[in-house]
Amino acid sequence: MSDSGYTHASQLHGTSARSNSFYFPSWSRTSSSESDYSDSEMSQLLKIRSLQAKVRQCTFSALQVIVKAVGKRTIFGFWLSFLPDSPSVACVPQNQTVLTSILKDPSPQVRAEALAFLTELLEGSKPFLSLAEESSSPRTAFTSLSATLASVVRELHRCLLLALVAERIAFLIVQLFKCLTTLVLNASYQRLSPGILSKLFRQVKPFVSHKDPQVVVASLTTLGAVFSIQPPPPEIVDLLKAGAPTELTVSMGVSQTCGKKTELKTTHDKSSCSQEKCPNRELLWLLGVCCDNVKGSVFSKPVPLPVRLESLQLLACLCHGYFFLLRSELSSLRDVILFCLQEEELAIRFHGTKLLEEVGNSLLKEVNQKNSDETSSTTLEQGHTVHQALHLWQQVLNTSLPQCLQSQSHNSLRCVTCDCLSNIGPKVFELLPHDKQIFCLTLLLGLARDEDQNVKGAAVRCLGVYTLYPTLIEDISFLMDVGDVVIDAISDSYFIVRFKASWSLGNLTDAFLIFRDSCPHEQVTDIPDTLFVFFGYGSN
Repeated sequence: MSDSGYTHASQLHGTSARSNSFYFPSWSRTSSSESDYSDSEMSQLLKIRSLQAKVRQCTFSALQVIVKAVGKRTIFGFWLSFLPDSPSVACVPQNQTVLTSILKDPSPQVRAEALAFLTELLEGSKPFLSLAEESSSPRTAFTSLSATLASVVRELHRCLLLALVAERIAFLIVQLFKCLTTLVLNASYQRLSPGILSKLFRQVKPFVSHKDPQVVVASLTTLGAVFSIQPPPPEIVDLLKAGAPTELTVSMGVSQTCGKKTELKTTHDKSSCSQEKCPNRELLWLLGVCCDNVKGSVFSKPVPLPVRLESLQLLACLCHGYFFLLRSELSSLRDVILFCLQEEELAIRFHGTKLLEEVGNSLLKEVNQKNSDETSSTTLEQGHTVHQALHLWQQVLNTSLPQCLQSQSHNSLRCVTCDCLSNIGPKVFELLPHDKQIFCLTLLLGLARDEDQNVKGAAVRCLGVYTLYPTLIEDISFLMDVGDVVIDAISDSYFIVRFKASWSLGNLTDAFLIFRDSCPHEQVTDIPDTLFVFFGYGSN
């Protein structure tokens, strides 16, 4: 962006317009005397402007290549040459930054390249942005690096959200969401003043109903980045819990086909459900949108596959960090999981199984956490949680989950299904019907000798988890079978299989020690000595 492209405002508009156009690039201003040009002059002017836009576009492309080629630590020293460190103030000259082009450049191609450059600049910047910190103490003459970075992060959010409101071109909206997602994944919000993420959520929310599927996918990805922040930011928790009704306004960027129905639904919610009577309004809205998308029909229109997959991933993010809020909606999550497991589309079944893994893991953590608290109320809650988890696993084992394990051509699906089964937990596994227990163990022992190394490793790890279940520690034949597959896997040529087999061997050793201390001597002597000899060879 050469300085030759910039002219003083008074040269075009006079001194009366100085306050509005001072230090703005020439391409961001429109002359009032353009109607005085002849056709040939206008053609020449348009050609010059097109060439200038091409120069700016190529400049951002070159900068993007430089950022990719140069180390992140080196390029960080030039950040303030491209990014603002303070908000713009009226009547005060501002330095031109990449955000100026994103907000004001008339060429869509230039704005796209500017966004691509900014996205590349922010990629991998977490070590630097983690230093950002806002302080409530009064300002001094010295501005620290952490305060400067905090101002940069806040200004990036402000300008990108302004651009999101103003932009009308779909592919540029997608680029804006990609840039926002990269910013959210790399910024550290724990030491920043609250309010940034809440505003981001409210600005992104209307685009979930956009008419362009790519925009919907990009908006859901951005929300997924917000909900993947760990630990969960208090402002997002408060936003989801409080449920203050926010308008689902239909702007020019939002689907006009869905606008009326969405607006009617919001009006109905306001009249029938107050904030006190309907907590978690935002969470329930988001859960409802994702569930409708996954099931593939919104307002009697088919939902594209990318939207369904991104909705499933967003549900998995919510279960991972906000399960304590989704706890009361476990039945809705169960319905979505069962629907996905019965889908013919492999990608839907895969991500549905990933969602089952997150739900199962969250339930297992909840049972273990309540198990450490021995109060009577907690014991009752634990029993209720175990009953719900048992109901979930019985349903999935009675439907399509076994078919996922037996699907020979879909190794990734079998691998993630093994990970799911490792989250059943000892209390729930003990309550499962005996035929389901035998089915799981038999299938996993078979998969532990599978030709696919990822499936083999996942099955060996799951068996290693099962060896410490109290009901299985007493089953010496099962422990010996697991010992055979672990010894075979620990000498595998693939590192991931050896790594998981080594971990399972440690669990198996602990199980044998518990078995030795708790069982009669006669049963202990039934274990062949060769098995322990093989353990010694395997550990070497």
